[in-house]
Order: sequence, then C-alpha cells, then structure tokens
Amino acid sequence: MRFLSTILLLTLITSSYAQQWATESAKFFFIDNIGRSDTVVVGVDSSSTNGIDLALGEADLYGSPYDSLDARIFLRMTGSQNCPLFITFPSNLDTKVDFRPYTGVPFTQYLRFEIYVHAVEYPVTVKADFTGLVGMFGNGWGYVQSLDSACVPVNYIPMWVNTTYDSLMVLPDSTYKTLSAQMEFEVSVQEYGLEGLTIQPNPTGGRITISLEEASTGVLNIRNYLGQLVMREEFNNIQELDISIDGPAGIYFLQLEVNGQVITKKVVKE
Repeated sequence: MRFLSTILLLTLITSSYAQQWATESAKFFFIDNIGRSDTVVVGVDSSSTNGIDLALGEADLYGSPYDSLDARIFLRMTGSQNCPLFITFPSNLDTKVDFRPYTGVPFTQYLRFEIYVHAVEYPVTVKADFTGLVGMFGNGWGYVQSLDSACVPVNYIPMWVNTTYDSLMVLPDSTYKTLSAQMEFEVSVQEYGLEGLTIQPNPTGGRITISLEEASTGVLNIRNYLGQLVMREEFNNIQELDISIDGPAGIYFLQLEVNGQVITKKVVKE
C-alpha cells in the first residue's frame, strides 16, 4: 500500500511539473577544424512523444548518409545501441531535434540524450546555448559529458539556466564521437517527508556530511551514474553521517532509507 501511495505521489508531482514547464530545450553547436558547422536541439515538451513529432520540428534521418560534419541524436532499439548507457526505444531513429515527454520515475526516465558526432576534420569545438532552460532543468542538475570509444565519460559540465558556452568542450579526434546530455531536476526533500535532511558540501571533493533532523536508524546506499553500488552503510540511532565517496569525479546518487521512507539525492564529486 505504501508503494502504491508513493507511486501516486510521484505521478502527481510529475504532472504538476509538466504543466509548469511546457517546453525546455538545450542547443548544441559543432564546428570542425575548417569551419563547417552543425546543430542539434534536445528538450522536453508536454505534448511530445518518444517518437518523431513533426509539429516540434523533428525528422527521422536514420539510414541516410552522413555529411562530413554531422551531429545526430540517436534513439536505438535493444541490441542496436551505440552505448549501453542510454535507454532503448521501440525503433531506431536519428534526428537533429528531439523533444521528449515528462515520463517515468523520477520523471527523467527518457531524458538522457545520446548525441553522435560524425566528423572528418578534427578537432571539433562544441558550443552550447542553455537559455531555453527556464525552470528546474537549468539549475545545474542536468549535465553534459563526452564519452570515449568505450562509452566511458571523460568530463562533467552542468547545465545552468540562461547560460551560453562559446567552448563547452573540444572533441580532439574520432575517439570522442558521443555526447551524453542528461536533463534532470531534483525533487525537494519536503515532497518526500524528510524535511531535516541536509547534505554538505555539494559539490564535494569527496567527503560529505549527511545530517538528519533527529537520531535515526536506516541504510545508506551510494551508486555511481551507471547505477553500480559504490558504498552501503547501515546506521543505528545516528543523526549525522560523515562519509567519503570513493571513485572518480562525476555524479553519485545517495539513496537514504530512514523509518520506512526512501529518498534519492544527487551529489557531484569534483
């Protein structure tokens, strides 16, 4: 019963956010070594689907030849993925514009975009325009990463509202063909009923302090961006936890279970 109530609460919160922010978008510009350029747009829209929406400017390029500089947003079926980090879709699609709905729990299930860059003349400079992020998606919770040929992230750049980047990153050679753009926001602690929870500092160099409103008993799980368990710690009658996040710089998810309540918070390790 508690599980069903939680799902209902999350559904209502999702619906509220979808109504508040009908459309948000981020633009990425790619310029190769001889000045050729290309652009892709990713975003969320309350009227969109996880397919091609012609009314939103989307068009399917799957199977068409690549230009000498060609950036595309990949949507891939199971077994056809370029990188295993990305969720699968019912059909293979390539597009320059991709708006997706507010779907899933925690609301951003389909909002990790795989941007594939085909280039001949390197290096390729990547610029960005985040002025289309007008709500919580632009508060630094969303992020962009370039991936190497093994799909391992090599950097982490937050998306900040009303921000433009003349040089977001540089792709030095064909080892770096994929960008991951994750549009994400944080649900407040109050919406889950754990009002006294604080996590400091965030971002962190590695060590963080988790403070609860009162002495509590529970379990802390820390996972990396792939969902792999990095740390698990049980605590009893504790109000404050001092822990160290082992692992490289990047995003980690802290799942805290206290008195039957579960909350997931994101921490950035610099």
